[in-house]
Amino acid sequence: MPWGTCFRLLTSHSILQRRPHRLRQIRCSGRQSKPIQARPERVLLCNPGHACFRERDRLHTRHKDLPEQRTQFDRKRYPGTYKFGAAYNGGKFADAAGTERSGNYLIYGMANQALFRSEAGSSRGLDATLAFDWSPSNVNRENSQITAGVRYNGAIPSRRRDTIAFGFVYTKIGDPFRSIDIPLRAPMLGSEKAIELNYAAYLKPYLMCQPVFQYYWGLGGNSRVPNAAVLGFRVMVDF
Repeated sequence: MPWGTCFRLLTSHSILQRRPHRLRQIRCSGRQSKPIQARPERVLLCNPGHACFRERDRLHTRHKDLPEQRTQFDRKRYPGTYKFGAAYNGGKFADAAGTERSGNYLIYGMANQALFRSEAGSSRGLDATLAFDWSPSNVNRENSQITAGVRYNGAIPSRRRDTIAFGFVYTKIGDPFRSIDIPLRAPMLGSEKAIELNYAAYLKPYLMCQPVFQYYWGLGGNSRVPNAAVLGFRVMVDF
């Protein structure tokens, strides 16, 4: 039974969702994550005549003539989510020679941060994400991966829910697996690189359509395989 732990560090409020990591293989998900949004602080309402009510009136009177004075609802906020963790699986895993070994583990970290907001109280703007994971190369063919990307929420002013995103993924082949099934004098396996560009259009509150373009270098870490372009289309219906 796999088990693990995860630690999270939050900067301000955030509702960004990330996919879970799995041992041995990590794939990109077509599920859309929500833009990072800032939520206003709680406001305590007091009855007229209460001390804090009178204090509020006094402060308001003091600053009402200052045009540069801004409330907490007028400020732009740039929240983020930072996570790191590990997972362990006590099962049997085959190494590069085909021998079964006990145990496998994964170490990972990820960060999601709002970089730009077009206006206060809005999630319209630029978000960035960075993630990495590492597992032992003796029982994991793709033992490390780095993912980076940016996303602009509401690129078209009249379509604030739509997003346009660009991402890069680097996947490294574990050293013991680099010469597996490679002909004599042929270059060993190395790494695979990929980029993705997509646009998510929300045609209805419950319907999202997303054309996708991907381009791969060194498919499967094999430099002898030609580069490849992929065109795709994702559809998500949320009831």
